Amino acid sequence: MVVLSEVFGEFLDLKEINPKPSEQSVRRLIEVAGDLPVDQYARSHAKAFLASYSEQKTSTRRRRLQCLSSILNFAYWEYDIDKSNPFSRVIIKGEGKDATSREPFSVVELKKLYSASLAYGQLRLILPILGETGCRLSEVLGLMKQDVIHTEDLLVINIRENDCRGLKTENSKRLLPVVSDSATKALQKLLEAQSDSPYLFPRYASCGYLNNTGHQLRSVITSRSPLTVRPPTA
Repeated sequence: MVVLSEVFGEFLDLKEINPKPSEQSVRRLIEVAGDLPVDQYARSHAKAFLASYSEQKTSTRRRRLQCLSSILNFAYWEYDIDKSNPFSRVIIKGEGKDATSREPFSVVELKKLYSASLAYGQLRLILPILGETGCRLSEVLGLMKQDVIHTEDLLVINIRENDCRGLKTENSKRLLPVVSDSATKALQKLLEAQSDSPYLFPRYASCGYLNNTGHQLRSVITSRSPLTVRPPTA
């Protein structure tokens, strides 16, 4: 019987997903319970795995469990294993009660954020594009220059799969008219940047690679009250 690490390699070969969350989950389970044949994992291993994340929020623990549940479901189907998934339907005590309430940005805050982003440039240019299109971070970060289509009246973003990232679902493929002045200016600045790369954000996207840089975006907005955007370093 194949062990978890072998099945995980097959899983990644067939699934077009961001591998990092699943890699972290598999690595942690192997640390906790060992790299076992996939039919030997039990509910006790799931509980021990969950306990190893006791300092994390319940939403994080749920996502980690779901990663492993998906991998084991894949293994059971591929290897014709008749077994209940021990990582499925695990109860997490207090789930959701530790969620942090977040207030939306006001119009005034967004205008200030976009203005600073356009002034500072670089990665900050992604902020008005994200805010005004509703795209996922990876969708914008992985845009190629050819994905920005010029029409007579406005710019249109072509959200499609490419060599650096896939999309969450087939329905994620779409054409998005850019009606916001701030998002349009940000895209124009990116297109005018001096770069031989076909990607809008060449520091973070290249053929076969995408650095999903959410933590760096969080560091850009240094304060909420008052809203402050950190300028780029020299």
